[in-house]
Amino acid sequence: MLRLLAAGIAAAALAAPAAAQEAVQLKFAAWGPPRAPMNVNTTKWAEFVTKDSDGALKVTVFWNTLGNALTVYDNIKNGVADAGWVLQPFITGKFVKTGVVELPGIFETSVEASTALWKLYESGVLKEEYAEVRPMAIVPMTGNRIHANAPLTDMAALAGKKYRVAGRTLADVVAAMGGTGIQLSWADIPQALDKGVIQGTVSPWNDFVPAKLHEVTKYHLDHSFGMIAGMVAMNHKSYAALPPKAKAAVDKHSGMAMTLWLAREADANMAKNREEVSKMSGHTVAKLPPAEYAKLQAAMKPVYDEWKKRTPGGEEVLKALGK
Repeated sequence: MLRLLAAGIAAAALAAPAAAQEAVQLKFAAWGPPRAPMNVNTTKWAEFVTKDSDGALKVTVFWNTLGNALTVYDNIKNGVADAGWVLQPFITGKFVKTGVVELPGIFETSVEASTALWKLYESGVLKEEYAEVRPMAIVPMTGNRIHANAPLTDMAALAGKKYRVAGRTLADVVAAMGGTGIQLSWADIPQALDKGVIQGTVSPWNDFVPAKLHEVTKYHLDHSFGMIAGMVAMNHKSYAALPPKAKAAVDKHSGMAMTLWLAREADANMAKNREEVSKMSGHTVAKLPPAEYAKLQAAMKPVYDEWKKRTPGGEEVLKALGK
């Protein structure tokens, strides 16, 4: 009997560490279509972290159940989700300095913009905007371009049209060109163009072909008209509660390295869509002649001035960027 009891105690002792090593689940909030480029890549992030935790952590992606574009930030902050993908412009009044990337002509690529924003965060210039969550990557989406159903050869051709925009700064950009900005979701663009509600859209190349925007626009002005900032964010308490191996895996896939990986993927998707459209019959992808581009830049000065005026610390941000 004593031998049986001893054997049972020994078995229990051996089983205890195994139970203690059961993987911690991290709930990742994803929203929108899974095929969207950034969703594809943040899903890969979840796989990388899970694999590198050596069994200590399992990152599970929840689609459109733990938040949407408008609610995901608060859900991460409040612990409904442990982590997730956030677009900062949807969080009203919170990421106003980060909104510098929405200004036209500052950045051409996601790598360039992402590097600059992460450095601003690390230097403390943006730190207070991110105090409520733990940013693991800050990744502006690639620059908006103008896509229309009529030629875009000069400033006069840009004026007098209605364009789909997202956000106040982009609406200011369109107004400075002599056009009218109409706030529409990405999904509503094709029908609005088809019905003549708008004559163009200010949107990135990313996911352009899968969204079938090439079917309703033929002329593409390939200058950068600002970007939309995004980030992978994590709840502070969720991070603090992670066991050492899990925390090490999260740290490995955070910061500048993670930021640059996502940015390079975004730039590659942009290039792929732009190249695909440029080879399509009937499509024109071009830039303005130098003299017309100079006029465009001059027209954007009031947009910069207005952004600095309404953004506390905006001048500091532009100075830090050398602008």
